[in-house]
Amino acid sequence: GHARDHHVPLGTPLGVAGGGVALLLFELLLGRLARRPRYAGRGDPLLVFPAYALWLGMYLLALPVGNAVSREFERSADRTALALTGDPDTFIANRVRIARENLGDVAPPPIAYWILFTHPSTLERIAMAEASR
Repeated sequence: GHARDHHVPLGTPLGVAGGGVALLLFELLLGRLARRPRYAGRGDPLLVFPAYALWLGMYLLALPVGNAVSREFERSADRTALALTGDPDTFIANRVRIARENLGDVAPPPIAYWILFTHPSTLERIAMAEASR
């Protein structure tokens, strides 16, 4: 599904751009403050820490956006795989097997899912496959 939907050529530039923006913000916030002389050529740690905390906060706010894009790519790949194979029963059996082997959370708490998860939950994927029958 990922190959047919061209997720790698689409996702790679998105990831590079996101990383570039994060590094640019890091440099803008921290680079200047770290170079600001306080004494003997050293930066002022009292200024650097709040800037780092601000950057980290912006990163944590951006994380759900990137993960939402990743989850949508995964949903698209699953739909493509189901359309190509026409075999939702095998898809469901595979999802159940993977969940048992990985001991993953099949229905994670919504806040954790929204912030941290890069793939749809097992129950979401199984429901999608059942709906394709």
